[in-house]
Amino acid sequence: MKQTNYEKIGWSIALDELERQRLSLRNHLLIEWFCVAWFLAVVGYRIISPYVLATHPSLRSLSDILGKPLWYLVIASEYAALILAIRVGRSDDWKGYREAFKQLYVENYLDSVFAELRYEPDQRIHTGYVEKTMIVPKRFRDNWRLAGNDYISGRYKQTRFQRSDLCLIYCFGKSNHSRKNTVVFSGRWMIVEFNKSFRSKVQIVQKGFCNSPRKRTFEMSDSVFDPVEMESADFNSRFLVYAKNEHEAFYLITPQLMERLQQLADRTGGKLFFCFVKNQLHIAIQSNKDSLEAPSVFKRLDEAQITQQFREEIEGITQFIDELSLDNNLFINAEK
Repeated sequence: MKQTNYEKIGWSIALDELERQRLSLRNHLLIEWFCVAWFLAVVGYRIISPYVLATHPSLRSLSDILGKPLWYLVIASEYAALILAIRVGRSDDWKGYREAFKQLYVENYLDSVFAELRYEPDQRIHTGYVEKTMIVPKRFRDNWRLAGNDYISGRYKQTRFQRSDLCLIYCFGKSNHSRKNTVVFSGRWMIVEFNKSFRSKVQIVQKGFCNSPRKRTFEMSDSVFDPVEMESADFNSRFLVYAKNEHEAFYLITPQLMERLQQLADRTGGKLFFCFVKNQLHIAIQSNKDSLEAPSVFKRLDEAQITQQFREEIEGITQFIDELSLDNNLFINAEK
């Protein structure tokens, strides 16, 4: 759909304003770094110089070289630089720049691809949905929490979906003082919805998924799941399958699906996790990065490059629906 002249003018004005915000943030950051560097340099000299002058009496101190008035001015600039760095840092409107970028680029691009779009940059997929996959065993339910952003929901072809960046954090330790946090998953999480439900929960886990030191905890979520050996040796070498019902696993994971999963694993930048839950298929891609974010403020906004980046990110949604044929009757005959 072609833009009207008014839309083009509005787009150009919005781009100019976003570029102005980027330059302002870049300049503030450079000033802040310079002030911090100056403060550390003066403080470092004042700490080290007495020891250097004591071991090398022939050297003159900076205060002798500059004279007392200029030396006092240097000392004063030390504190002035620290105060300026703090004030400049507080004045940086990072949130405003991030929100403007996402509204201008992300939301517009998403709207051109998906129907019934809902985009919430500061929201994520609800914890209850993730809990249903039993990716974390019940016995560890109080030891983990979720963080995330860039929530997207909508319809692609005939398939409804929701997606967000997620970070699964595992907390271990006996007391609040000794508790430590470990990120065991960071990446994209997508939920695809169907018209009918699957008979039971089935998990497909690519080997190496999750960064957990407690490997057993996150490779087999709970004792109610049993490991299932599939008929393909190649598939078994790359994926682990767990199910409450072995027959259901064989019913869902056909040779055609196994082949498609392996092809997706070859093309996806990250380990994969699939879980069939009621009328949903959960797909997690461990990319260890936060997607759909504004580029560095030190780089001029390149519309073509940004569009290409978002195209690759959105293909993370569309390629799964297309490659797994999720908009046809592949799974539609699953009964309760």
